[in-house]
This record gives sequence, C-alpha cells and structure tokens, in this order.
Amino acid sequence: MKKLDFLSYICYGLAGFMYLFIVYNTLTNPQNPDLVIKAGPVIVLMGVLVLLVMAGIYIINHFRYRKTFPVLFTFILIFLQAVTIHYLSVKYHVETWDMGVVYNAAEYYVTNGSFDMGKYDYFLWFPNNSPLYNLFVLLFRLFAVFGITNTQLALNIFNAGLLVVSAWFIEKTVQVFAGEQFTGAGLMFCVALCPFSLYAVLAYTDTFSMVFLSSALYFYICAVKNKGNIYVNLALFSLLCGFGASLKVSVLILAIAAVIDIVLNFKDLKTTVVSLVLVLAISFGGFAGFKYAHEHSPFLPEYDYDYTIPYTHWVMMGLNGLGGYNDDDYQLITLQYPDKQARQRANIAEISRRVEEKGFDGMVDHLKNKLSFIYSEGTFGACYKLDRAVVRPNGLHEYIIYLGSRFSLLGNYSLALFMMMLVLIAFAVFMGIKNKDTSAVMPAMSLIGVTIFLLIWEARSRYILNFLPLFILMAVFGIKQLFYHNKRQ
Repeated sequence: MKKLDFLSYICYGLAGFMYLFIVYNTLTNPQNPDLVIKAGPVIVLMGVLVLLVMAGIYIINHFRYRKTFPVLFTFILIFLQAVTIHYLSVKYHVETWDMGVVYNAAEYYVTNGSFDMGKYDYFLWFPNNSPLYNLFVLLFRLFAVFGITNTQLALNIFNAGLLVVSAWFIEKTVQVFAGEQFTGAGLMFCVALCPFSLYAVLAYTDTFSMVFLSSALYFYICAVKNKGNIYVNLALFSLLCGFGASLKVSVLILAIAAVIDIVLNFKDLKTTVVSLVLVLAISFGGFAGFKYAHEHSPFLPEYDYDYTIPYTHWVMMGLNGLGGYNDDDYQLITLQYPDKQARQRANIAEISRRVEEKGFDGMVDHLKNKLSFIYSEGTFGACYKLDRAVVRPNGLHEYIIYLGSRFSLLGNYSLALFMMMLVLIAFAVFMGIKNKDTSAVMPAMSLIGVTIFLLIWEARSRYILNFLPLFILMAVFGIKQLFYHNKRQ
C-alpha cells in the first residue's frame, strides 16, 4: 500500500467514524429543543427511506426512458417551490433578521439612488453581507428595467431558480462521479430534502452560495474523473470557490480539501504542482479580490472597517449553551467596546474564561451537545425562519413551522432522511477503503472540514445548507457501494 494512499484511507476513516458518531450522538443525546426525538422510530424510518431510495434508483435504471426522470424530478421540485412561494412567503421588509436588513438596504438604494445611512452601522459591523447586498442591488435594478415592481416575488422566483440550478449541478456531478446508471439520483435527493423547496422564500447567502459550491464541485469531479481538460476544470473550480467564499467564507473549505486531495492522489509531479498553483492562486486570490471589490463597491459608502465585528465573536458564542446565537454575547460583550481590536481582546478573554470554566470533561460534553444540536435539524433552519412575519397564514404552517401542531411529521422525516444520508456516507468511505478507491477524498475532507468549522463557530444547522451538494454526492456514492456489495454477495 502506498504511503499517500494510506493517508487517503485515514481521511476516509475519520469521515466514516465521525458521521457514525454523529448519528449515534444525535439519536441518544438529542438536543433539538423543538422536536421530541425517539431513536427507535427514527431508525426504522431510516431503514424504510434507504429501501425506497434504492428501489427508486433500481426502477429508474431499468426504465427504458430513464433520462426523462431528471426532467420529471425538476418539475416536481419547481412545483414544491411554487407551493412554498404562494403559501409560505415571509415579509422581507421586517428587519428582525439579517436578510431583511440587506434586502431593505438594497431596495432603498435602487429606489432612491443613494445609500441609506441608517443601514451604515450594519454593514460597518458586518461587511460579510456586503456581497449579497451588491448582488441584490444589481438584481433589483434588473427587475426595474423589466418593469417588475413586486421585488419580493421576483427575488423568490430568482432564488428558487438558483436552487434548481444547484440541483442540476448536483445531478450532473453524481452522473460523472457514480456513473450513468445513477441518473436521476441526485435530483431525487434534492426533491426529498425539503430545503430545496422551503428555502425558495429565504433568499440569503446560504442559497446564493450553494450554486457556486455545487458548480465548483462539478468541475472538480470532472478534473478527478478526467472529463475535459484538467487545468480548465481546476481553474473554473477555483474561480467559483473564490466567488462563493466571498458570499460565505466556509466555501473555501472546498479549496482546502482540494489541496489535500491533489497532494495525496495526483500522481504526476507536473500535474500536481500546476494544479496546486492554480487552486491556491485562483481560489484564495479570487476570494481576497472579490471580497475587496464587494466591500468597496459604488453601492456602499467608503468607511473604516476597523470597526467590524471580529470573527472571534462567533467563536465566543459557540461556547455558550448549545453554541447558537446569543444576543447577550452580542449586546453585552462585543458591542460594549468601540472598535474591532478592543472587541477582539474582549472576545478572546471571554473564550479563554469559558474554556477554562468548562474544563476538559465539560468541553467534551459541550461539543457533543453542540454536534447534536446542529445535526438534529433536518430542515436546516428553514422552519425557524418560516414563522417570522408570515405573509399568508394558513393550515400548511401547522406542518411546516416549529410551533405547528403537526410539525413532528416533517421534523422526524427530515431528521431520518439526513441521518440515513450520514450512515450512507460512512458506508461509502469504509467501502472505499476496502476497494482501494480514493476518488472521494476531496468531498470526504470537505465534510470533515465543515464539521470542524461548526464545532468552533456559532452552531446553526443552516450553516451546512450550502454543503448539501457534498452530502448528496457522498450519499449516492454510498448507495452505489451498497448496490455493488449486494451484487457481489
């Protein structure tokens, strides 16, 4: 066994054991405050769902016109999105969340031709949302050119379109990676995972960055599978990573995972060196360039970014309770200091105090609870957001939002589906070790990376939404290994 192959298998093993532990921890140590999780029924439902998925793939693969299934699944997804837009829309104008602030600031700029200084402090403190604001301004100007006055409806439709494009990139990636016999599997998962429909009315960095992540993943898999010119594919992958990371910095995890994969699995020295230079220069250089351009766009005033909220603020919040957002941490600690440097010092001091106070055993329990809190929410935060400023209250909300009397149906279904996917991912990587297949190191490392990021950062299930393309790809890889294992048996 080659040394570098051995390192690839270590990456697989880490991913496999990590997700098996997450499933076990989620079912035995539930930390979802809004859903009663019963391990037995969820496990049974996981088994039923994996059988349904396998049956669906088998039927598609043995149907004469199997290439029509991606189109069918696309129409089903668009129908679900249309239902969401009509019945579950929320009022973007309400500024109780970041999406509302960014939306209003952009709409004000397009309507009045100037920046609303009342929003100045927000973008001063949170320049990470400047890219989304700039994109909203450009979109709203485009809407105005076509005489579209219902900006919110148009934005919802555009956002739904981004999710459909992401789903199609997932489908094409699955076909390149797993083979044509898994045609339709990617879109089947997109239809089954409710965020691809429910997030149609939640236009934020999660959905806007997903399209860049899913397309970047496609070009990287094309490079690994030798479909097209490897350097062109890697350049496109890196460029998409850089722009996606300017919207949501976690997208850079893909570039880091790609660097590891290139070192471990690209055999030719020249190809390895050129590939590394391309990925490092374009992805990280592109991220820095796009970030600078967004923060100094003509749609925003020039101001001193020394007053931003430091990244340590989110690390500090991640050490409080279950690691979710804490307004006291924001108002009573971070904002008590006048500039970034002072806030940084205060955050670091509080981080040190919390770690010391918890001790080793306390930190282990905290991280276990935090993992359970993040991964026990199969709607990825959609149902938290959909109960804010509802446009059209109706009976469907009883099934969709956490306060709904029948939400447990959707909650348990979504949880079982996601847990089933994690088990499939674990099976995929363990079978990859057995079969000496290192082609999935990059997506496996990306999933390890996002989990580590969530352990350090503020905990929200929404923060893994844009990584769903990777979860789906690896889940289909697990299904493929399951089919082949059964065939060999």
